[in-house]
Amino acid sequence: MKFNKEDLFIYILIILCVITVIPVNYYITTGGGISNVGERIELYTNNKTKGSFNLSYVTSLRGRVGSYLLSYIIPNWERESFNGYKYSKEENVNDLQFRSDFELKQANLSAVISAYTAAGLKVEIENKKMYVLAKDPKYKTDFKIGDQIVSADGIDFSLVARITDLLDEKKEGDIVNFKIIRNSKEKEIKTPLKKMGNRLGIGILVGTNYDIKTNPKVKFKFKNDETGPSAGLMTSLEIYNRLVKEDLTKGRVIAGTGTISSIGEVGEIGGVKFKLLGAEKKGANIFLCPKANYKEALKVHKKNKMKIKLIPVETLNDAIEKLKA
Repeated sequence: MKFNKEDLFIYILIILCVITVIPVNYYITTGGGISNVGERIELYTNNKTKGSFNLSYVTSLRGRVGSYLLSYIIPNWERESFNGYKYSKEENVNDLQFRSDFELKQANLSAVISAYTAAGLKVEIENKKMYVLAKDPKYKTDFKIGDQIVSADGIDFSLVARITDLLDEKKEGDIVNFKIIRNSKEKEIKTPLKKMGNRLGIGILVGTNYDIKTNPKVKFKFKNDETGPSAGLMTSLEIYNRLVKEDLTKGRVIAGTGTISSIGEVGEIGGVKFKLLGAEKKGANIFLCPKANYKEALKVHKKNKMKIKLIPVETLNDAIEKLKA
């Protein structure tokens, strides 16, 4: 079979389209790096910082046929199934984005609360709002991810103790009337209670968002592609460092990762290998990681004979004390 130049051009064009355009059901992780947290926070005080606190990140791209094939060849490129980010097969990219953005906002709020508390300053919490973050695929429900739940049988849904009492008074199959806000419009959903293990539920995972008041005020300027909760620890350290007179950085470039709770607990994260490699490559002096990730990080550290100082931490106060030492 013979091909003329026009046919060959068309076949090459088709192959290029397949490689570069057609998506696969994977994210491709291609490396890591660090970003100065201070550039993403507005918090005006008279305290000076000589060094920097840096969030560590991984670069994950929605896989295409070409990048998927290259991940088998290029060292340190890894594949992760798209389904690994889902609670159910019904979820789409918008659902995942909502949850990731929500987690970033929660992480920032927790960072503020933990940092101000560690610095001995007051934080006021108000306007609590409850949102649907995920749905259990085993239970049919009319809720959608992103719905704000206002009330259940007339009881404010942010009053967790009263909602718990309400559910305790009911039995399986009883109907609960929920008021929600979806796309800025109020809506009612009536749903039966279902047996979920040892308790009754409605087959959804909810999260709490709220507003806070602080003095001095804090404002965040994270980029659109910076999502998720893993910058919590470094964000809280940056805020704390601006609130106290002693400069924890001491002129050092400090990178790290880890979630943070409102009481200062540091939680496990994913991708520590790429984050540590990225921090070393960018010249960071110190890498802080959750104690739960330390074993994996230490293995990477030894294998690559890294110069960066690796420090495991369990809480914000733990990190503060180790940076002071």
